[in-house]
Amino acid sequence: ILMIDAVRKAIASSETMPVPMIIVDAKNDIAKSMYTGLGFTPFPKMSNRLYMTMAMAKAMIAKVDSA
Repeated sequence: ILMIDAVRKAIASSETMPVPMIIVDAKNDIAKSMYTGLGFTPFPKMSNRLYMTMAMAKAMIAKVDSA
């Protein structure tokens, strides 16, 4: 629920200032697994830093809202 709220806030803020992606830092492998399960992708040379494009975030929220 907290992640959905954070993604919604990131989307809302991107309406004011263009933001191409959401970036998170996973503190451990468990957190990394959670983020990848939600659709985040690791950066190639920084495996604990992950991103989700704003388009993907909007699609994720649309899917949540339709369920």
